[in-house]
Amino acid sequence: MGPVNVSVGDDKLETETLNFLCFSHQSYPIRIVPIAGRNRLDEQYSGTPIEKPDSGRKKGTLLSRDENGGNITWNDIQKHHPDLTESRLRTVPDGHVLFFWASSAFLIVERPEHTGSEAENIAIYGSPILPPESSSIDEANGIVKTPRAAVKSTGGLLVGTVDRMDQEHWNSLPSPSGLQEFVVIGRKEVQEMAEVYPPYVVALQIRWENGIAYRVNIAEFKELDWIKAQPTWKMFPLM
Repeated sequence: MGPVNVSVGDDKLETETLNFLCFSHQSYPIRIVPIAGRNRLDEQYSGTPIEKPDSGRKKGTLLSRDENGGNITWNDIQKHHPDLTESRLRTVPDGHVLFFWASSAFLIVERPEHTGSEAENIAIYGSPILPPESSSIDEANGIVKTPRAAVKSTGGLLVGTVDRMDQEHWNSLPSPSGLQEFVVIGRKEVQEMAEVYPPYVVALQIRWENGIAYRVNIAEFKELDWIKAQPTWKMFPLM
């Protein structure tokens, strides 16, 4: 083993921010509790906005918070998700459903002609700057890395890609392509180089089953493209 030289510079600092508060349910008696101590927002949990409170829902960004500061109570769940009754939630282990307010929009996912093998099914945040038709071949291992599925606006403009999924996963989903719902869970930004590296949002592609959302895939979009998709602010139960 030889020497290793490491240098640290401050020319580019990328920040990734989680922009919502998470809650879960507990039974007997039924109640909604904050998931605390997991990140900066939870540590500062007080029901008040953390960043850019004025950007909010008016501009349609992921930084918006509900009128109650992002808090969720049992009454909120009964109002926004009446199918999630007390008896229904008691069939789910405590803490298995996450409740949060988030920015949501519908975009079109186009399934690629070919899908990959398990060897390449690695969770890497979406790369919108790469063309969805791009692919590569690892001849040494006999692996063909197939294209990512393109994500387009309802007007047909390419806005990003989702992660690769193998054939088995594509086939196991009832409708993984076409018009799909995405939910923002974070934001990426290089503050000192915003003109060169525009802000991105990190979003989950989700599907609904019996009133609960499930993750299908993950993607990244330029924040401006997300705003153009006219997102709405809603409460999500995610499992």
